[in-house]
Amino acid sequence: MHFEGAYRVRADPEKVWSILIDPQRVVRYMPDVEVIELTQPDADSVVGKVKAGVAFIKGTFTVDAKIVERDPPRHAKIRLRSQGMGSTIDVESSMSLSRVGEDTEVAWAADAVIRGTIATIGARLLPGIVEKKTQEFFEALRTQVLQ
Repeated sequence: MHFEGAYRVRADPEKVWSILIDPQRVVRYMPDVEVIELTQPDADSVVGKVKAGVAFIKGTFTVDAKIVERDPPRHAKIRLRSQGMGSTIDVESSMSLSRVGEDTEVAWAADAVIRGTIATIGARLLPGIVEKKTQEFFEALRTQVLQ
């Protein structure tokens, strides 16, 4: 599945970058995600356990994410693997930041491969859910950046 979009945040790229590249901060803006455990073995990796879900599909997932490309404050590529509820989700995502007047535009793209129970149950629902959760994430980010 392929997803992409672009959002603007009223802040300079360096400030937006510092939030988006920090997993301890990013997870705070992720709707319906509760951190159970999250550690950073090195500057580019994060591993842990989270509770996540949408509607009636909820469970505990292990997460292993790594930044595989980094060009501050312009571009990053991240690979993530999450497993739980009889499912595996592999995601490769990228983000590009650019200044647009007083705003920073965050253009993002993600390719996800979903196997198991979630793919079977939620395949038709996922595009709409991803769009809604992404909008909620960026609204939470906008609110935080403005504080």
